[in-house]
Amino acid sequence: MINIGGDFIRELTLILHRAKVTCKEFFEITEMVDSLSCFKISKNDIKNIVSRQKYSDIISEYENLLEVQSHMNEHEIKFITWHDEEFPENLKQIPDPPYLLYYKGCIDLIRNFSISIIGSRTPTVYGVFAAAKFAKELAQINVVTVSGFAKGIDTQCHKSTHESGGKTIAVLGTSFGNIYPRSNIKFLSDLVECGSLIISEYPMGIESKPYHFVQRNRIISGISQGTLVIEAGEKSGTLTTVDFALEQGKTVFAIPGNINSKNSFGTNNLIKYGAKLVTRIEDIKEEYPHICFAQSFQIKEGIVSETEKTVINILNDKGVQNIEKIAFFTKFKIKDIIGILNILEIKGIVKDLGNGMYSL
Repeated sequence: MINIGGDFIRELTLILHRAKVTCKEFFEITEMVDSLSCFKISKNDIKNIVSRQKYSDIISEYENLLEVQSHMNEHEIKFITWHDEEFPENLKQIPDPPYLLYYKGCIDLIRNFSISIIGSRTPTVYGVFAAAKFAKELAQINVVTVSGFAKGIDTQCHKSTHESGGKTIAVLGTSFGNIYPRSNIKFLSDLVECGSLIISEYPMGIESKPYHFVQRNRIISGISQGTLVIEAGEKSGTLTTVDFALEQGKTVFAIPGNINSKNSFGTNNLIKYGAKLVTRIEDIKEEYPHICFAQSFQIKEGIVSETEKTVINILNDKGVQNIEKIAFFTKFKIKDIIGILNILEIKGIVKDLGNGMYSL
């Protein structure tokens, strides 16, 4: 007999998940269990459902349960299961749902209204601008953003949300013990400390596989009420998330791009075949008339000078610009533009994108 503790459904789920029991097998096993009175499961009951090897793995994970729990506590990793009240209902509705998620941060966010922002890992300056703009504006109306923590658009989504004081959910394609990209490890800690959420379907110690990132995408779209696509090639991996979103009945939004840019082939095709074209935050908001969005941030009178307001208006009208272009449009001297941009950056109004490029 397998004997487990008082919180046995959660512990059993953890054991089965680490033993790589499928979703179908998980439900067959847990349907045999009375969560109020049954604390023992017959070996034969489980053997009738899973393979001999998988049964052996279950026994091994059962024997190592205390060690696993200690290791998770040491790394401040928690988990949520299908049977927990906090588990989001929209994830339960998707095909092949996860039945356990590991997490760090504020798990309550997983049931909030959210929009996922996805796109190229090698975005253009335009793509970075668009991701920063919409992540910031969604944060300002209290919408949680969701993305996959990869390089490019994903990271920009998380960073712009974070810098705007909003909350974001990063869905990993790896375990917490194998964060990718490695350059984002410190940023992950910053997100957790500020009340955002990091989730993963994969237990500590598991080797990362390319298909894990595709599996992750069904969770990104699953916990979101809509998906916004920013720059995707014709055969981009980003489009797998779109496929999942459509399968799940979610709204797909796309930002149009340069017809000569390979990074825009995917997004422009999405629009051609029915995705909603988005050029402003109102295009997203109007799809959810039942949601009471918070008021957007407005620059208050007196916070900026007239010269600063001129620079803000240029960035607002023309998007990402370098210092020379800003000087050209404003007719200000470059040395004055540099000073104005520094002040606006300190005030949190303008963002330095690097290489002399700036955006709101």
